[in-house]
Amino acid sequence: MDDVITYFLQNQSVVTICCVDEYGNPYCFPCFYAFNADKGLLYFKTSSSSYHSLLLAKKPEIAGSILPDKLNVLALKGIQFEGIVLSPDDFLMQNSSRYYYQKYPLALVIPGEVFAIELTGIKMTDGAKGFGKKITWKRTQVV
Repeated sequence: MDDVITYFLQNQSVVTICCVDEYGNPYCFPCFYAFNADKGLLYFKTSSSSYHSLLLAKKPEIAGSILPDKLNVLALKGIQFEGIVLSPDDFLMQNSSRYYYQKYPLALVIPGEVFAIELTGIKMTDGAKGFGKKITWKRTQVV
């Protein structure tokens, strides 16, 4: 993964995730995330009984976006991505809570479970590198 993408993902905190409901309609939700650069995983926490968790259990393919925590309109940056929400018993889920709580220790007192998204593709717009500059990444192998 490109170092610019990795740095950006490690230094932001909110992701908007879009999934699909039982009728094929998009459904988006924002949440805090932590990033595991070694495995290309995004971790987020939510209740397993939330509407989006129920949707993700049926259709784990997602898309999403991440904007900077502080916007600079003269040098816009942002990420669009695709991925798959991993099942709770996937071997990649090992240590997922550790990554998440390392970034958000206060979340330990909030009920919910930590989920993981295996990123499969990323397109980053980086206006600091020039107008319309795009950096792309595709997963070429299974972790």
